[in-house]
Amino acid sequence: MKNSTKKTIALWMYRNDGGQDILETLTQRLKKKNIHVISDFDMRECYCADGRVYTKDGFDLSSVDLFYYMNADEQSPYHLMILRAL
Repeated sequence: MKNSTKKTIALWMYRNDGGQDILETLTQRLKKKNIHVISDFDMRECYCADGRVYTKDGFDLSSVDLFYYMNADEQSPYHLMILRAL
């Protein structure tokens, strides 16, 4: 029996040099497969509380099924801390 629960993927990708187009294409393809995509957040504004990672708007990134990070141009020690927490 297949699990009918909708999966959620968070994507933090570069937006320059065609990254925005790649993000949009990837998002469209995932949505066609009935996968919820979260990409409208900025890792520079994420924070940790009670062992969880949240976006500025309070979305719990720790609750997603998969977190995909592809943004080495903006990588910082803070991003690495957030990634470790996830």
